[in-house]
Amino acid sequence: MKKNPMIVIQLKHIEGPMKGEIHEFTGSEISIGRHPTCDLRLPTELTVVSRKHVLITRTDNRFRLEDKSTNGTFLNGRQISTADLKDGDVIMLAKDGPKFSFLTKTRKDARSEASGSSASHSSESVEKDDPISPSKHPAAENNKPLISFNKLPVVIGTDPECDVVLNHPVITERHAEFYYGENQYWVIDLTGRQMVSVDGRPINLQSVLSPNSVVSLSANGPVFRFLDGGHLAEIEPSGKTDIEDKITKEASDKGTGLLKKIFRDV
Repeated sequence: MKKNPMIVIQLKHIEGPMKGEIHEFTGSEISIGRHPTCDLRLPTELTVVSRKHVLITRTDNRFRLEDKSTNGTFLNGRQISTADLKDGDVIMLAKDGPKFSFLTKTRKDARSEASGSSASHSSESVEKDDPISPSKHPAAENNKPLISFNKLPVVIGTDPECDVVLNHPVITERHAEFYYGENQYWVIDLTGRQMVSVDGRPINLQSVLSPNSVVSLSANGPVFRFLDGGHLAEIEPSGKTDIEDKITKEASDKGTGLLKKIFRDV
């Protein structure tokens, strides 16, 4: 009999009382709500969430989200009753309720894992990939201002507790988050107003980043170039699409400027 591969589901909390935590599950069903029997149990005082709010089920390599709540469930901003799930989807429990992203990964060695088990991690511990060292990146030779974020999520905003604090008139307290999951880099718009765009297109909650993607935190900047290997370099806002030479020069020139001050390796 053919066995299903061991697929681990990661639920990364974006907003809500458990923000920053990541839970992992390997079972075929995941129940989420305030009831003590739920696999992912939310605080009992969070009454906007039903006692048994949603159920995630796995059939082979497909995942299904089913709403069982009173106040509704939203997938990528749209209310649903049932829907298929894919990597990068964002689930919100009730309007303006807790929000988390859905990711999957294949476990290489599952012999030590118990079926149906779950684990809770802080964002510091869930990713085991070694961070990319700037010294190994070609741009580092030119002293470009870089940040690597494939091990720890990086939150940008005006809040002093953010990993990167930007004192910019359009930046909100917690504006955007960059993280690494399932061998891909992602950016999450934390503003709820589609202020963050990738390659000129406003993103709906979050988006995968490709090498050389241009990430704008608002229509008026700041703007960053995503470099291969999980690095960011600040660039000047520009309507041009072919600005590789300009990016190289600007990134080098800013070596003693803003990014050198606020960006740090994680």
